[in-house]
Amino acid sequence: MAGVAYPVSDQAEIRAGYRYFATTKADFKGTEATYGTHNFEAGVRFRF
Repeated sequence: MAGVAYPVSDQAEIRAGYRYFATTKADFKGTEATYGTHNFEAGVRFRF
Protein backbone atom coordinates (compact mmCIF):
# COMPACT_ATOMS: atom_id res chain seq x y z
CA MET A 1 0.00 0.00 0.00
CA ALA A 2 1.26 3.46 -0.85
CA GLY A 3 -0.24 6.93 -0.88
CA VAL A 4 0.33 10.65 -0.93
CA ALA A 5 -1.46 13.65 0.54
CA TYR A 6 -1.19 17.27 -0.56
CA PRO A 7 -2.41 20.05 1.75
CA VAL A 8 -4.58 22.64 -0.01
CA SER A 9 -5.38 24.66 3.14
CA ASP A 10 -5.02 24.43 6.93
CA GLN A 11 -8.20 22.33 7.09
CA ALA A 12 -8.12 20.24 3.87
CA GLU A 13 -5.87 17.93 1.91
CA ILE A 14 -6.17 15.94 -1.29
CA ARG A 15 -5.20 12.27 -1.05
CA ALA A 16 -4.43 9.48 -3.51
CA GLY A 17 -3.44 5.90 -2.85
CA TYR A 18 -2.79 2.47 -4.31
CA ARG A 19 -3.18 -0.97 -2.75
CA TYR A 20 -2.36 -4.42 -4.14
CA PHE A 21 -3.83 -7.47 -2.44
CA ALA A 22 -3.22 -11.07 -3.50
CA THR A 23 -3.25 -14.61 -2.20
CA THR A 24 -0.97 -17.47 -2.98
CA LYS A 25 -2.33 -20.68 -4.39
CA ALA A 26 -5.26 -21.92 -2.31
CA ASP A 27 -6.57 -25.47 -2.56
CA PHE A 28 -10.27 -26.06 -1.92
CA LYS A 29 -10.90 -29.80 -2.09
CA GLY A 30 -8.93 -30.23 -5.30
CA THR A 31 -9.80 -26.84 -6.86
CA GLU A 32 -6.84 -24.46 -6.95
CA ALA A 33 -7.52 -20.74 -6.89
CA THR A 34 -5.56 -17.49 -6.82
CA TYR A 35 -6.79 -13.97 -6.21
CA GLY A 36 -5.28 -10.56 -6.91
CA THR A 37 -6.70 -7.06 -7.00
CA HIS A 38 -5.37 -3.56 -7.68
CA ASN A 39 -7.18 -0.71 -5.90
CA PHE A 40 -6.78 2.98 -6.58
CA GLU A 41 -8.38 5.54 -4.30
CA ALA A 42 -8.66 9.31 -4.20
CA GLY A 43 -10.34 11.73 -1.85
CA VAL A 44 -10.41 14.96 0.11
CA ARG A 45 -9.91 15.04 3.86
CA PHE A 46 -11.29 17.91 5.96
CA ARG A 47 -10.18 18.67 9.51
CA PHE A 48 -12.51 20.66 11.74
